[in-house]
Amino acid sequence: MIRYRMAQVDSAADRAIEWLRAPKPMEEVAPAILAVLAQAAGSVRAAYWVFDAVGERLRPFVTWSPSGTEAPMPGQEAPLLALGFRNAAIAWCGGKPVWSTMPIPESLSSPQDSTSPGLHGGVWFALKTDIAVYGVIELLGRAFEPRPPETLSDLGRIGFRLGRGVHRSLREEAVRLNL
Repeated sequence: MIRYRMAQVDSAADRAIEWLRAPKPMEEVAPAILAVLAQAAGSVRAAYWVFDAVGERLRPFVTWSPSGTEAPMPGQEAPLLALGFRNAAIAWCGGKPVWSTMPIPESLSSPQDSTSPGLHGGVWFALKTDIAVYGVIELLGRAFEPRPPETLSDLGRIGFRLGRGVHRSLREEAVRLNL
C-alpha cells in the first residue's frame, strides 16, 4: 500500500512541478500543489509550512482538507501548530523527512473529523535545494503504517524536485516583477 501511495505522490509531484512553471505567483499555485499531493497520499489534512521572518517561526501558508483548500484564519493557527509545528520544524531544520504513526489526540482533530476515526500520523518533508529550504509539506492521515526504509529517501527526493521547482518559480517571479 505504501509503495502505491509513494508512486501516486511521485506522479503528483510531476504535476506540481508543471504548475510551478506557470507564470503565476506562489500564492496562486500553492493551494493546487498541496491539494494534488494530499489527494495522492490519501491524506485527510495537509499543510504547506513556510518561515515567517516577522514572527520568526514556521507558519502554515496554505492548509487543505477534503472539503476544500483553505487559508488559515486568525486564531485557527493554534490547533495547526499543535498538530504539526514540531515535526515541520524538524523537517525544516534537518532537511530530512519525518514519518509518524502516532495517533493525534481527538481534541486536536477538526470538527469535520469528529464523526470518523481520528488521525493516525503523517509525513513531513522539506521543499529544498542545496542552498535553501522553501517550505515543508505536511500530510496527515488515518492509516499511516510503519514505513519501509526507502520511503524517507523517496520523500526526500520528491521534496528536492519540488524545491528546485519552487526556486525556479520564485526566481522567474522576481524577474517578472523587476521588468
